[in-house]
Amino acid sequence: MISRKRAKAITTALFLVGLAILSYTQEWWPGIMLAIGIPLALRHLLLGKYYDMCVSLFVFVGVFLTIEFQISWEILLPVIFTVGAIYILCRDWVESDDEAIDTAELKTPKTQTKAPKAKAAPKKKKKKRTKAA
Repeated sequence: MISRKRAKAITTALFLVGLAILSYTQEWWPGIMLAIGIPLALRHLLLGKYYDMCVSLFVFVGVFLTIEFQISWEILLPVIFTVGAIYILCRDWVESDDEAIDTAELKTPKTQTKAPKAKAAPKKKKKKRTKAA
C-alpha cells in the first residue's frame, strides 16, 4: 500500500491519459467508462481496498462491455444484483471481524503512560582529603 497522496497522483495521471486517448480516438461512449473505472479501481488497489476494486472494475468494465457488445439488459441486471448481494454479504462478514476487534480494544482498559521523572540535580562530589605528613 502507498500513501493516499501518491495514489491520487497516479490515478489522476492515468485518468488524464485515458481522456487523451478518448479525445484522440473520438470514442467517447462507452470509452469514458473505462477512463473513469480503471483509475478508480487502481486507486482502490493501491490503498488496499480489494473488494472496492473488484466492484469498481465490475461496474465500469461491465457497462463498457454491455454497451460495446450490445448485451441484453435482461441478462445483465440479474447478474449485477446477484454480484452486488454477494459483495455486500462478504464485505459485512469481513468488516464484522474488524468491528469485533475494535470493540474488544475499547473494553480493555488502556494503560496510562507515566510522564518521565525529571532528573535530579547532580550531586556534588566530596573532595577526598589527604593527610599531610
